[in-house]
Amino acid sequence: MLLHGTNSSRAIWSPLLPQLAATRDVVAVDLPGHGASPPGAGGWAPPEFAAAVSALLDELGLERPAVAGHSVGGWTALELGVRRRAGAVLALVPAGLWRARSPLLTDVGLTVDWTLGRLAGPLAEPVLRRPRGRALALSKISAEPRAIPAQVAVAAARQGGATAGFPQHFRATRRLRFRGGAAIPATVPVRVVWAAQDRIALAGRSRHPDELPAHATVETWDRCGHMTMWDQPQRTAAAAAALTVPA
Repeated sequence: MLLHGTNSSRAIWSPLLPQLAATRDVVAVDLPGHGASPPGAGGWAPPEFAAAVSALLDELGLERPAVAGHSVGGWTALELGVRRRAGAVLALVPAGLWRARSPLLTDVGLTVDWTLGRLAGPLAEPVLRRPRGRALALSKISAEPRAIPAQVAVAAARQGGATAGFPQHFRATRRLRFRGGAAIPATVPVRVVWAAQDRIALAGRSRHPDELPAHATVETWDRCGHMTMWDQPQRTAAAAAALTVPA
């Protein structure tokens, strides 16, 4: 199961799906209030997202799938581990591991980016179709913004602008943090990946492992920004494909 981050959708995983689907069944989810999913009745923060995903698992007849999540999706994947609904967890640059609340610099940056995206709308698309435009617009979230395919950047901008529930999600999430990782069973593999050039989940402010389970493995990828699936697509796909649910 694949879980995206804030202001995104399941479409963010599309470039990786051929590699992943070659070896296993894959379910990519739109979290509540994102993509094709309506706002969830339970709330806008990752603990409520995990409850909604758990209900979806019940509908699909899935007990404990391997779960890979990015950013807020990574936090949600950890919450699924706490709820014992994940058989293995890959948390890519997860939100929620800040010291007490989301860092102010991250808060300001996300709010400004969402506001500008909503204001610019379709006017941003010609900019993103040019390598120089992508270098200017996406340097905060990518280590190699020029290398991002134009259609990927345009699709992401459209989705970000369409996520009208960002203010509610932001208010519900920014003052929380992930807690209770010790409840994730030692039999459930947990792998956390940070990115060396990440300007969203900042080192020293957003990477505190105290609430992770003791058996979690933590690593940092070089030449990678916040959007791991853009900067390191093969490595991201390989990490997700390597998830193994113990018998």
